[in-house]
Amino acid sequence: MLLEPIGMVSLVPERPVDLGDWWLQQRVLLHHDARPAFDSLLLLISWTLWKERNERTFNGVASRVEIIYKAAFDEAEEWTQAGFTSLAALCPLWSRQHFVM
Repeated sequence: MLLEPIGMVSLVPERPVDLGDWWLQQRVLLHHDARPAFDSLLLLISWTLWKERNERTFNGVASRVEIIYKAAFDEAEEWTQAGFTSLAALCPLWSRQHFVM
């Protein structure tokens, strides 16, 4: 869902792969200028999924995909406001219209 608005959905693997290997393989396919945003996006998604995993594991609360998407979007906005400039160009591309709650 996060890769669709920025035209990177084709990077999603079709089968399970090692995240580190996948990241390095996809990264070299991107234009040099797009790599920092891609790296930041990978960190953002990983962080969001880690927090969701902790909610499920320690609190027994599982969120819907739409809620996780919104959490990632909100986190990206906070990172951008804190000076994480590589995500700044992506935030406008993610519209709150994608949220179905």
